[in-house]
Amino acid sequence: MTGLNIDRAQAFYCRPEGYEESLASTFNLRFTNGATFALTLATLAAEKNIGSGRRNSPVFTILYEGGRLDVFRESPTSWSYEVDGETVVDREEFNPWMEQDRLFIEAIQQGSDAAMHNDYHDGLNTLAPLLAGWESSRRDGEPIDVDDFLKG
Repeated sequence: MTGLNIDRAQAFYCRPEGYEESLASTFNLRFTNGATFALTLATLAAEKNIGSGRRNSPVFTILYEGGRLDVFRESPTSWSYEVDGETVVDREEFNPWMEQDRLFIEAIQQGSDAAMHNDYHDGLNTLAPLLAGWESSRRDGEPIDVDDFLKG
């Protein structure tokens, strides 16, 4: 969305023993131009809103120059997305991670990446900061240089 790459990542997780998912997590990212981005997720707040029918508020919102992306969690396996108030994806039993996996497997089977939303290098620039953030959390929040992490 920004056209910028992330050069440093830092993350903290709170996952008490016996829990499958983190109760809270924070990602702090620094872009190559020095701009920063912070994302804080509280699982309990999101999970208690899951039920039948659309909630009034999204699980999270991303505001960017010229627009807004809202993500709603309708149930444990149903998500919907809106861009500038218009529904982009609204399907029952839609799992965004399974959909990405399905598209990837289909691309390999067909020998075509036409259905892929981005290329390998763009995808790596998206995934690398998240993986570096997870490594940061394992190191008690030590900031991680994303390029060094990729070489690593």
